[in-house]
Amino acid sequence: MGYTNPFRRFIFRKDLYKRIKATLADYERRLRKNEVSDLARLFQGEDPRTVFDVGANVGFLSWQFLKVFRNAAIYAFEPDPVPFGTLQATHGANPRVRVFRIAAADKEGEVAFRQRGVSCNSSLCDMAGGSSKDGGQTIKVKATTLDRFCAEESITHIDLLKTDTEGADLLVLNGAKGILGQGGIEVVMAEVLFVPIYKGQATFDEIARFLRAYDFRVFNVYIGGETPRGQARYGNAIFVGKRLQQKLEGCD
Repeated sequence: MGYTNPFRRFIFRKDLYKRIKATLADYERRLRKNEVSDLARLFQGEDPRTVFDVGANVGFLSWQFLKVFRNAAIYAFEPDPVPFGTLQATHGANPRVRVFRIAAADKEGEVAFRQRGVSCNSSLCDMAGGSSKDGGQTIKVKATTLDRFCAEESITHIDLLKTDTEGADLLVLNGAKGILGQGGIEVVMAEVLFVPIYKGQATFDEIARFLRAYDFRVFNVYIGGETPRGQARYGNAIFVGKRLQQKLEGCD
């Protein structure tokens, strides 16, 4: 059947329904987008085996990674003894999860760690502006580099490195220069900061620049909080290495 009227030709295009459905699905994904669902999409059709959860706190993301990556071993790092107790109680008996009361950093040995009233804000870094109104204390914790840890554990490949260490994420990445330089990490998900929150923190631009030197590119950014004026304050960003960049380009 032929249609001479342009409007009718548009309405009865064979792929119109599919296009509308795909567009609506894309809008829905954007409204509901989150890091874990996007990671699942990134690794779709693959079988990630090694996931590092650095700054695991009580293990909420480790739990999500277990559900999404069914065959992956999760290495969860948390130096704060308070949330580590929960992390160990929650995941310690799971054969797919190994928990370590260690701070991943750019050096080995004992380091000062600032415990705060809300454990997910505890950090190797002081607060910007010298704020002491966080109800915490400073303790000593064991630190190591991811390069040293991987060498000791005979790990040569990390599918996903997640780091959320409250201002110390560039220290974590500096401690992984060796495995990054060998192309041994596929995806990095890092907390990123856009305004001064911690002393000595790296900004989003600095982390992106650091990873760009190892051929990583930004996949997406997920804003977690804003200033009263609407400026991005902190969030997470996913960076993908060369192999997955090529996979993404093939999907365009």
